[in-house]
Amino acid sequence: LCGFYQKENINTTVTAVMEMKRNGWNITNENIKLGLLKIKKNTGFLGRWQKLDENPLIICDTGHNVDAIKKIIYQISKISYKCLHIVLGLSEEKDIEKILKLMPTHATYYFCKANVSRGLDEYKLQERASKLKLLGNCYNSVNKAFEDAKQKSSKKDLIFIGGSTFIVSEIL
Repeated sequence: LCGFYQKENINTTVTAVMEMKRNGWNITNENIKLGLLKIKKNTGFLGRWQKLDENPLIICDTGHNVDAIKKIIYQISKISYKCLHIVLGLSEEKDIEKILKLMPTHATYYFCKANVSRGLDEYKLQERASKLKLLGNCYNSVNKAFEDAKQKSSKKDLIFIGGSTFIVSEIL
């Protein structure tokens, strides 16, 4: 799995497996290595700093809480791009204000709602975001937001899709 934060996740996983070994589980170092190398195949785990295209660079991530968004924004800051486009949707129960305060103001936003009952209405999201100078348009579907972001992007731009596992799942 890609993403700077995966180093922390791998450390946690290896520590847990080592503890299991210490408690009698028959797990070899080769099992651990193969498990980590084939994690996507073994788990079907998608959407964690997943590159979807190159020109423009399109990345999606299912991170959906304050800590995850901090790490995502940090990794975005390490990428060279001309313009940043963010397809964003959040779930109603998340700490929306804290998440929005982390988002870059220099991006163009494509506010959308995942097709689930927990999804935050795109107009409510836009209203809250605009108070923090996060500007963009609303879309009645994730795919329409994504398509518009692609149409408005140049080959040197970055499109990021995220804010919710539900948003990413509609693209994948």
